[in-house]
Amino acid sequence: MQKELIEKAFIVNEHWGNLILDGLKPWEIRGTGTQVRGRVGVIFSGTGMVWGSVEITGSEVLLAEDFDTFREYHRIPGDFESLPYEEPHIWHLQNAVRFAEPVPYRHPKGAVIWVNLKERT
Repeated sequence: MQKELIEKAFIVNEHWGNLILDGLKPWEIRGTGTQVRGRVGVIFSGTGMVWGSVEITGSEVLLAEDFDTFREYHRIPGDFESLPYEEPHIWHLQNAVRFAEPVPYRHPKGAVIWVNLKERT
């Protein structure tokens, strides 16, 4: 995987990002779905670094009945009602790659979910 080919990255808390990059969290739960597909970078919030990459293969609404059944996919403790989202969505992830060395990027003002990596440094 060539890091320079990744054009977009999403921002995630370091705890969840490590689970994603270790291949232990194939579902990222967010407040909205995503149309993005393919390989994207994984940024740990507040670090200024891209730590790895993962493929987004799909996105759909998370149903309350699936929250407990598929907990090993998202690893979020608590119950469905404790989620901070009005309509939670699953981002389906696969083929995570952790970079041997994280890659610095320029964080644009106001970016909280996605970062365009075309202007990484």
